[in-house]
Amino acid sequence: MAKKSTASRKHTVLTSADLQAHHQSLPKSQHGHSFAPNKVPDGFHTLIDPDKNPPQLWRDLPTPPGLPPYRMGLDTILDAETMATILKSGKLVFHSVGDTGGVNTSTYIDGVTRFMECDFTYNADAADRPSFFCHLGDVVYYDGEGANYWPEFYEPYLQYPAPIVAIPGNHDGDVNPTTGETSLQAFVRNFCSQSAVISPDNRDAPRRTMTQPNVFWTLNTPLVTIIGMYSNCPEGGQVGETQRQWVVSELKAASASLPIILAIHHPIYSAYGSHPGSTRLKKFLEDCCTNAKRAPDVVLTGHVHD
Repeated sequence: MAKKSTASRKHTVLTSADLQAHHQSLPKSQHGHSFAPNKVPDGFHTLIDPDKNPPQLWRDLPTPPGLPPYRMGLDTILDAETMATILKSGKLVFHSVGDTGGVNTSTYIDGVTRFMECDFTYNADAADRPSFFCHLGDVVYYDGEGANYWPEFYEPYLQYPAPIVAIPGNHDGDVNPTTGETSLQAFVRNFCSQSAVISPDNRDAPRRTMTQPNVFWTLNTPLVTIIGMYSNCPEGGQVGETQRQWVVSELKAASASLPIILAIHHPIYSAYGSHPGSTRLKKFLEDCCTNAKRAPDVVLTGHVHD
């Protein structure tokens, strides 16, 4: 008969001070120079005091950098040869992952990205390689700080050889009052840039900013229409009237000959207690589909992780 263990589990909590101390403990030259950069930027934090950080609130959306109806064609971010391969093969492959921000270190992100990069290395047929990565939100933790974009986004995806588009998650939209940044300010700077440039948050990667027209937007491809929503910060998601009208119009406007993928950060269904499914978003989506007389074929969500 198995006995229930009475030994208490040991929990290891890494703080910013611990990570800084670890970096200082690594080998150095005789002149004190480090052989590798410190992956923890100034101001990076790994612990949140719940008394000082109440449940996430609704945050007003930033001014859209693009014009309505906020659409972008895949052919504006991919070369003609790749687009020709997609059309000729009738196949569109892409990565879709959410909640990749590194809370303690980039170790876990690095592990995942290495396997994602294998999809390019070991697929001899170009049609089987991913054409882009659709990020499902929570690019950085905890409050969308620009300082965290290098260690949690640009550095882990340094070798990723395809464009990365994104919708924001609740952590991307939340605000750290000590930084002076507004909601989604860093997300817009890195994903909704007026032109593809090297971001001030990017220290040393060749990746340029993405040129999405808004924080909620539609990606038109030859084989599928991807509608990307922003469900704001409150648990369970919350969508304003302006975006509701936009979702209905995009469902109506989507090509009848192509399937629709809807991407939204908060889940409609979930078996994970800390991040349960949202009856509010379920009703929202059902109402939108009823009004548009069209429903997405697939709904991709993030937020749930253990």
